[in-house]
This record gives sequence, structure tokens and C-alpha cells, in this order.
Amino acid sequence: MRLDGLWPKYKVNRPLSENEKAGKLNQSKWQDQPFSDLIENGYDGVIRLNSTYLEVVDRHYIWKGFLSMAFLVFLVPPIAMITMVVFIKPQMNDLEGILATIVMLSLSMGLLIAVIYLLLTEFFKWTHYPIRFNRKNRRVYIFGYDGKIRIAEWEKLFFTVRTDIKDIFKDNYIFCHVLSDDDSTVLYTFTLPIETFATSSS
Repeated sequence: MRLDGLWPKYKVNRPLSENEKAGKLNQSKWQDQPFSDLIENGYDGVIRLNSTYLEVVDRHYIWKGFLSMAFLVFLVPPIAMITMVVFIKPQMNDLEGILATIVMLSLSMGLLIAVIYLLLTEFFKWTHYPIRFNRKNRRVYIFGYDGKIRIAEWEKLFFTVRTDIKDIFKDNYIFCHVLSDDDSTVLYTFTLPIETFATSSS
């Protein structure tokens, strides 16, 4: 499970790395790529498939809710400390008591703000962010995490398996970069709901 893409955001307006170039998947030669394991590890990621397009979910869909459950636990300590300071009102008769209260309140508020910020990566968001591959017009429609819909030409996509970053299960993810006219600058990045143990090159 990796949160990159949600937090932190993917870096854009940058050149392709050597690792990305080495792990390139050539979309003009799908039959030459070891994709049998990718299909098996798709986690029911297909939304719709017909003669015109293939629509899949975003990579983080399978982990939806796990982040919220994990960080909700961290809400308890700051809320408890703030409640104690506000309602129980510890002794503040001396300078040490006042400083201790200020430090406790500051740390609690900082932790509370950080946890809420992380929770907002899932709260009040869409359940999934579809990616549509249109076979007829050879375009890809990406519903981004920022709510924007981007359209990319099939020939401008750069698929790669990055082996320099892995999740806790040691799986590699398929990254897709939308490239600029120079075919080397990354304008936008999204990932497919597929994991693979294999590495591939063009």
C-alpha cells in the first residue's frame, strides 16, 4: 500500500528518470509484455468494457477507507488532551504549570490539524477516479484526484514499471506519464489498478 499520488502528489514538469526509462512498457507491443500476471492482479479494477473503451478505477481504490481508519485512531490523543485542558483545567498557579499547559495544547492542536489534513485526502472525495481508454479515437480520459478531467493521446503516454519504489508487499506498480511534445518531460502522472512482480523494458 502506497499513498503517493494522494500524499504526496506526483512530481510533474520534470524529465523522465533512468529507472522509468529502463522499466518502459511499449504499448505498441502489448503481446510482447508479460501481462498475464498483471491481469490476475487487477483487483476487479475494470468498471466497464465494450467495443469502444475500457474503463478502470484508480490504483488507490482498493485501499479506500484504510487510510481513514488508521488515522482516526490518532484523533483520540489530541482530542483527549484538549478536552483535559479546556474542561478539567489543570493547575496553572505557577509559571511551570502555564508553560506545560501551553506546550500540551500546542502539541495537541498541531497533531489534530495534521490528522485532519491527512483524513481529508479521503473524506468528502469521490469513491473512485475512473480512467477510460478509448480504442476508437485512441485517447485516454483521466479523472484526476484534483477533480479535473484530462485527455491524453495514446501515443503521448509513457507506461513504466518503477522498481525503485515498492509497497510493503514488494509489488511494482504500473505508472503512466503524460509527456510533452519533447517526449521526455512529464506533464501528468497516474497509476493503474494493477500490480506486478515482473519488470519490463521496451
